[in-house]
Amino acid sequence: MLYTFFLVCSIAFVFVRVVWHQPESKESTEYQSTREKLLASQFSILLFSSHGYWIANASTCMVYWSDGIRYVGAVFMFVSIPWLYWVHHSLGRFFSARLELRKDHTIIQTGPYKWIRHPMYTSGFLYVIGAGLLSGNIGVLLLPLVGFSLLVFVRVPDEEKMLAQLPDYEEYKNKTGRFFPKL
Repeated sequence: MLYTFFLVCSIAFVFVRVVWHQPESKESTEYQSTREKLLASQFSILLFSSHGYWIANASTCMVYWSDGIRYVGAVFMFVSIPWLYWVHHSLGRFFSARLELRKDHTIIQTGPYKWIRHPMYTSGFLYVIGAGLLSGNIGVLLLPLVGFSLLVFVRVPDEEKMLAQLPDYEEYKNKTGRFFPKL
């Protein structure tokens, strides 16, 4: 049953990303295009290869973690999907898989962006960690987690430099947390 749940959550997560995908805009300024493509590619390769290997060999390559840990993973994966949808819905037409500013770009401060500057990455971490815990496989946990962490920690400083060009970003940055709400 957890195997089926893993597949359904994985498909749902990708579906949300595909639904909100927007083609390149001619009225935008893109940053670090080549590096962005390389980072996204390395993460995708690690994610798909580890997930694919586990799906093909689930019965033989599982570390037998407690069911409690695997259910925590299931909760993380499940929560990541509506969270990701909420993030995309809040961004609306300003969503982009690339680092880019649109012609009339503004700082979104609704939905999860009211408390967190980068909630999409929070959703990604929930999904990747959840998938790893649910699978009971250390490779499915660590390979995508390392790849996603590299992508996030290289990308976020550039994203924040880019957004700093917008009015009120410093004020917004001071009142929100990076990946989690400020306490």
